[in-house]
Amino acid sequence: GDNRILKKIGEESAEFVMACKDNNPAEMAGEAADIVFHLQVALAHHGVSWREVQQVLAQRRGAPRRE
Repeated sequence: GDNRILKKIGEESAEFVMACKDNNPAEMAGEAADIVFHLQVALAHHGVSWREVQQVLAQRRGAPRRE
């Protein structure tokens, strides 16, 4: 369910932060993959397609940078 999915996203995000703090590229890549996977699970659970996410990213690509 939703709580379990969201908990996994939080856990994986914290692990990603720690991998970055430790400057461990292999761990960063693995934890980033875990986050993306669990994000996809959450999106599917809520009926949001990965294509929609890609469209938002594509729109942002041409937008001016926020500082």
